[in-house]
Amino acid sequence: MENKKRSYNSAIRRKQAEDTRERIALAADELIKRNGYESTTIGAIADAAGVATQTVYAIFGSKQGILMYLLKQTMRENVSLDEEYIRTSLEEGEFAKRVAYFARRRNEREHSTMSSLGGFEMLYPELNALILEGDTLRRNMIEKNLSRMTSEAERKLLPTDGGRDKKLDLLWALTDGCLYHHLVERAGWGGDDYEEVLGSILRYILK
Repeated sequence: MENKKRSYNSAIRRKQAEDTRERIALAADELIKRNGYESTTIGAIADAAGVATQTVYAIFGSKQGILMYLLKQTMRENVSLDEEYIRTSLEEGEFAKRVAYFARRRNEREHSTMSSLGGFEMLYPELNALILEGDTLRRNMIEKNLSRMTSEAERKLLPTDGGRDKKLDLLWALTDGCLYHHLVERAGWGGDDYEEVLGSILRYILK
């Protein structure tokens, strides 16, 4: 009986710890997006989460630790959402249009997080490594879904030799956040314009 009680109590403690972690992460995410990373303090995060400052340090170690946790969550959510969109839209429209759609949505999601960093990914090697990891996951996702995403007619346009690899390289590069950043955030394009033009470019590449 005592062992069962200890196991039960242990499960409760783990659940409480997970809830506290998520409450802190949610508070940090909201504050960083509102005020920016540099202006957000551990104390402000603790107050918003309703916990002691020491609790935040005990769970995440530092403000950078919180940021790494948030970025990893964003990366996993992006890959999951991309996979879900592709899976549910295999019969809708053409390949190029679908890739342009998920590229826009993914870059929109990332923008709200990354814009609050102000280039911090260049200052912290860990952040840069995480961004590179997410980029690799995106390439692997495109490669894995390339055949089943394309229609029979489009598959005939994809050679099995090195030409296919070059098309994959182009799809991967063109859906990168840098293109979105330059066109939407700096040149002032609307999201619809970005998606439409990217779809046209991808259709041309697949010819």
